[in-house]
Amino acid sequence: MIAPAYEFRLQRFSTEEWPARTRLEAWREILSRKLIHSDVGELKENPFRVEAYMRALPGMRLGWGTFTPSRHERTREIVAQDNDDFFFLMNLEGGFLTRQARREIALAPGEAALLACSELGSYIRAETGRIVCLRFPSTAFKDVLPDAYDRVARVIPRQTESLKLLTNYAYALNGSQALVTPELRGLAVRHLYDLISLSLSASGDGAAEASERSLGPARLSAIKSYITANLANPNLSVIDVARKHALSPRQVQRLFEQTGQTFSEHVQRERLNRVYLMLTNPGEACRSIGEIVFACGFGDISHFNRAFRRRYGASPSDVRKFEAARAPR
Repeated sequence: MIAPAYEFRLQRFSTEEWPARTRLEAWREILSRKLIHSDVGELKENPFRVEAYMRALPGMRLGWGTFTPSRHERTREIVAQDNDDFFFLMNLEGGFLTRQARREIALAPGEAALLACSELGSYIRAETGRIVCLRFPSTAFKDVLPDAYDRVARVIPRQTESLKLLTNYAYALNGSQALVTPELRGLAVRHLYDLISLSLSASGDGAAEASERSLGPARLSAIKSYITANLANPNLSVIDVARKHALSPRQVQRLFEQTGQTFSEHVQRERLNRVYLMLTNPGEACRSIGEIVFACGFGDISHFNRAFRRRYGASPSDVRKFEAARAPR
């Protein structure tokens, strides 16, 4: 397989943009160059469709997307031209059947498995569904997981905490995560390695080190995503967030303290950012400032005005007027 350049910016691929007669061949070519070489075939009469996103980082390639019923085959000829990388497959939606290493496993939604590029295999999706696939060198776990090959084609249950965190973390590496510096890209890959290792139940000092490095950042990433999705709730509290993520309130507070801020400071900062974006968005010009403020979860206008001025050095009305004056006429 041709190793890609580090295309760390998110890339999108959709069969809706290709003629129906060329979709399978086009997808084979993209999949081969970007992630993993497979022979692709339709399973049902409906045209093959895929909506996929991919990203290449140093030591890790990521792909996730939605597929219609299809079969991906790793034949003897294909395997002979590949290397000994692993790929970690997480099934998010729909049934998924995998045959590899003389095992046949069915992955229910939320389950995952480690697979090997050096093994023949077939991967069958009988119904439309979503997956995440991470590809990385087999040497990534040589210290913390020397028996990794023994764990190939074994189901990792959906209840596994590190697997849930891994799924959230992988999805967080979306288009809004630019990863423009080598340091950020390296950190993201290390966290992915650690969470994969933990999901495979690594033992010994390596696993403890991995847990220390990545469970905290991954938990924090999941919590921040939850906060972003629930900013409009004025009653959002550290107790609610802790309960949602099976942690104590003090554990949540400690995660934020490690970043140099408190839970409350983070929530307020995110709400202020959202208000600012809405005030400077021409599409929100018909909404009053008060309406926007309450829609972003603030319950006290006076408190909001003081916090907004401290952060942006201007009042909300000044910001809106300035943006309106800049708009083209």
